Amino acid sequence: MKGSWELYKQRAEINLSFTDCSTAVLARTHGVSDIFTYDDDFSPLRFHGLKSV
Repeated sequence: MKGSWELYKQRAEINLSFTDCSTAVLARTHGVSDIFTYDDDFSPLRFHGLKSV
């Protein structure tokens, strides 16, 4: 995914893996704002991290 690679390069100061970037791009594409995660890595991208169901 080209968008994932672009985000990965642009946001190098944030601790995001390429997989995290792919998840973020897909979430944005589909209008998802809540992401289940165990860390706060998605917060700088303005996603709401959910740590439990």
